[in-house]
Amino acid sequence: SGDLVHPVPYCPEFFRPEYKSEVADMKNYMANGKNAAVSCAGQFIGNHLGAYETNGHWLHVDMAYPVASGGRATGYGVGFVQALVQTFK
Repeated sequence: SGDLVHPVPYCPEFFRPEYKSEVADMKNYMANGKNAAVSCAGQFIGNHLGAYETNGHWLHVDMAYPVASGGRATGYGVGFVQALVQTFK
């Protein structure tokens, strides 16, 4: 697709503690705001899959920037997601 992407570490044993809570099942934001937010976001999703997860796989695609250039949308990530989905056919 031409979009620049980079794989992000997924380490449940490292990031799961970021969401521990004294009163709830899980916080909705990581404990250390300076931690690897994109990896923690993937862990947040993984925490919710828990008992519902089957033998299938899941993927977290974190897309944010660049969203605009010169007052117009860049379309960043659209081609990447399309190319990625086509690999699963």
